[in-house]
Amino acid sequence: MWSTVSMDQPITGDGDLTLGDLLSQDADVDGRDDPLETVLAAARERDIANLLDGLLTPRSADIIRRRFGIGEEGSRLLIISA
Repeated sequence: MWSTVSMDQPITGDGDLTLGDLLSQDADVDGRDDPLETVLAAARERDIANLLDGLLTPRSADIIRRRFGIGEEGSRLLIISA
């Protein structure tokens, strides 16, 4: 049989962190991202990589990856010289 537990039950000794905080989807509560969002982001990145590799030449896929920052921290400026 399961016992009832309060969502306001303190988890840490100082009482700053509660069970409800741990189960929250807000990333700023405990400094961690929501696990579901982390998994979805990884799956989305994998799917995009598979599409780029399957549909484009390696050079074109590299240009798209660099331009939109796929697999990197941010996007880059694309400069086309004549």
